[in-house]
Amino acid sequence: MRSSHLCFVDMSQLCGPERAEAYTVAWIAALPHERAAGEAMFDEEYEDPPADFKKSRGDPNAYSWGKIGKHYVVVAALPSGEYGLTSTATVAQGLHSSLPHVRIGLLVGIGAGVREVVDEEDKTVGQRDIRLGDVVVSHPEGTIGGVVQCDLVKAKTVGGSEVLERTGSLNSPPLALRTALTKLQATHIRRGTTIPTIIAEAFERYPNMRSDFCHPGLGGTEVDRRTDTYHSRAGTTISNEARISPKIHYGTVASSNTLKKSARHRDAVLARLAKENIKPMCFEMEAAGLMNNFPCLVIRGTCDYGDEHKNDDWQNYAAITAAGLAKEFLQCVDVEEVEETQEIGKLILQSLGTLHQEVEQNREDVSHLTMSADAHRRRHVLDWLCPYDYLTQFENHSARHLRGTGQWFLEDSTFLSWVQADQSSTLICPGGPGCGKTTISALVIDHLRNASSSQKPVIYFFFDYQRRKEQTAHAFVATLLRQLASLSQEVFSAVEKLHNRSISHSRRPSVEDLQSELQSAFQTVTECFVVIDAWDECEPLKRVECANMLRGCLSQCVVHLLATTRDDHEVHALFDGDPTLRIQAHVEDLTLYTAKRAAELAPNIRCDVGLVENVIKGVIDASDGVFLLARLHMNSINDQLTANEVKDTLNGLRKDTGSYSSAYEATMERINQQQKRRSDLGKRILAWVVHAKRPLRFEELNHALATRPGKRSIESGDMYAKEVILSVCVGLITLDVETLRLIHYTAQEFFRDNWM
Repeated sequence: MRSSHLCFVDMSQLCGPERAEAYTVAWIAALPHERAAGEAMFDEEYEDPPADFKKSRGDPNAYSWGKIGKHYVVVAALPSGEYGLTSTATVAQGLHSSLPHVRIGLLVGIGAGVREVVDEEDKTVGQRDIRLGDVVVSHPEGTIGGVVQCDLVKAKTVGGSEVLERTGSLNSPPLALRTALTKLQATHIRRGTTIPTIIAEAFERYPNMRSDFCHPGLGGTEVDRRTDTYHSRAGTTISNEARISPKIHYGTVASSNTLKKSARHRDAVLARLAKENIKPMCFEMEAAGLMNNFPCLVIRGTCDYGDEHKNDDWQNYAAITAAGLAKEFLQCVDVEEVEETQEIGKLILQSLGTLHQEVEQNREDVSHLTMSADAHRRRHVLDWLCPYDYLTQFENHSARHLRGTGQWFLEDSTFLSWVQADQSSTLICPGGPGCGKTTISALVIDHLRNASSSQKPVIYFFFDYQRRKEQTAHAFVATLLRQLASLSQEVFSAVEKLHNRSISHSRRPSVEDLQSELQSAFQTVTECFVVIDAWDECEPLKRVECANMLRGCLSQCVVHLLATTRDDHEVHALFDGDPTLRIQAHVEDLTLYTAKRAAELAPNIRCDVGLVENVIKGVIDASDGVFLLARLHMNSINDQLTANEVKDTLNGLRKDTGSYSSAYEATMERINQQQKRRSDLGKRILAWVVHAKRPLRFEELNHALATRPGKRSIESGDMYAKEVILSVCVGLITLDVETLRLIHYTAQEFFRDNWM
């Protein structure tokens, strides 16, 4: 793929084309050493511009003229001392006005390599062998055109929380460049790169460059060679031996105006991009200023890793390896395809038709940038107040609600009276174990949110028997206060002041501080709904404290409080005299549920209409108004493969006081009937979950299961998939916000009393 190079005896005597329109390739360099590296790639360099070239007024670019292979190339440099997105956009404007006939562009220079691959949960899931001096080429992937602007986002409120949403994408390079890129990749696979040869030839033509632009890591001693140092996300420093010949990497280039000089800053940006499934190979500072006005290919030599080890030692060498790749790339670009590519001047004409819309969008973008910074500040303060993920917990409960069920509750006159009361009101909703109290709570929250105006916020708290230790009175008040602060700027401002005072005094706010703020927050609204689920699952000593805190808020505005609970006399005593509405699964709801689950029966069973009807009726009768029992019974029935097995299981269902025990015993029998390895694994998982002092995260349980006698380390190959862990427990374990738990507290009681 090497081109034949001219012997440059007296380059000043060479004359280029007389017409500026002959120059179809623009090579953009941000820094002086990047420009020098680019000019060193010319096969022919011309002292004078074309005869008809006239630089437009206001064009700040410095141009160099030459030829590489069959292409006439103009090198355009940024004004001295300037770099970044804005300056690059200025270069593009100068090219548009002075050289409107240019058709393709290359942005060639240095960048920061990204060695670690980060997933959506901000975990390192892979390593790239990117070394200093290697070259990264922008490569379109999926919806990303090869370059992504790090801060092209806006703030958006979802469920009371602020999230960042990407507002647009940058254009892909023209077809001529993408076609040549494919050809270059194929050539590298077959023959490898010729960059070392190209650099050697440049040094022959320009000997003065050799000392400054040669490989800095190829000294005489081993210490000299180990100059490739990387500061990892884990905080460790990794040193590698310098690579002699650069390796080429193709992927996404991330562009921003901020220079990455610390691993902490770099990793924060990587984590944010990972949430959008963007995994860049390189950071740089100019490309986003070009892509939409002048789509081009971005080529970056790796001079650092955007961390504490950033220095200038590798900049010149990285610049010339990038330039060498650019020259190698141009040899793959077809001249005729370039001629068919649209001129950049015409791109501008197309843009003029939508200029007004772009101006309006720019106004919005300024607002979004402000909102983005504000969103980061708000999220920091709110996480300080309460890191508890209440929104995901609610969404998980809401997702379990079967559409059409629970309507009887929303239409009940007692519930309607509570909603419509013109003064503070309380509604207590008792129910037996497993009757669907939590699902009703989620249904009420959803219903009130859809029916209420923004002036009537809906806030909530789900008590959980497995989280008793962490669900303190402090956490209870902080969770409610955070929800109000997420919905009201006035409340957030008060919380931010509390945050600043607490930070300045190096202390956490007390329960009394939070209660005072919560009462003040209620004063900012005229009416509010508060839903508290499973009050009985709150530790007895905390129940009175939490109830008194809420009572202190009832007088601040019209507060409608709904609380669900088991039949617990201590909880009832806290709300003595308040209206009650009992929760129990109605036959209509159970019919909807069992009919939906019956659709999961084996095909040979589903076709027997009479048997399906018997299943629905038998499960409803045996469930005695308890959704949890219906769920357990249907799990057992759906596990059967023949009609007779279904009939035997139906006959085994008993409606008595020991129905929970019978259902759990039947479920354990299903676990025992699995293949021995699956059965043993299921029982090990249950043992860990039941006896854990606190809820186990999925990763923690997986590490526990992977532990073996005599084995000192755990490898990724020892881990189980989530689907396996859930399936071997046949429905007794559920995954709730990456935490494993039993499906119900009655299961906890059963296993502790009867099995373990």
